[in-house]
Amino acid sequence: MTVPDGYNTMPNQRRAVSKDIAKAAMTGTAARLTVTGLVAIKHLGFLVTAAVAAGENTLKLTHTVPSGSAVNLCAATDTASAALHQLFLLDGVAATGLVKTTAVGIGLAANEHLPIILSAGVISSVFSGSAPATGGLTMFVEYEPLTENAGIA
Repeated sequence: MTVPDGYNTMPNQRRAVSKDIAKAAMTGTAARLTVTGLVAIKHLGFLVTAAVAAGENTLKLTHTVPSGSAVNLCAATDTASAALHQLFLLDGVAATGLVKTTAVGIGLAANEHLPIILSAGVISSVFSGSAPATGGLTMFVEYEPLTENAGIA
């Protein structure tokens, strides 16, 4: 049987990637994930692995295509005083900040508008201020490749 051009022969092939971010790296702009091909982001966020100290620091995410400018995936969110196992989740609306979950360890994001489609490029974290005295995060993404050899690393 011939498969029509453009037909997805591997539906629901979700994949996941995670990267740890130490407290010293929780400052400035840093490339965190590289997107190849075309992907549908199902979930993207951060798990607090060491409580974040009080202070002024915000976090947002951007996507930059090759030879392009950074585009916000969300607005800045306050990360100060985030508890161990707290989650920050992308809701899919560029004008809103990451959703900081109120129930520690439970990923309930109200009004989630995902998936979002991203082409090849780099996903970066943008922290304001200096690194906190304490803290640590694990960035995670669940996605589905939409083109052959698409992925996130």
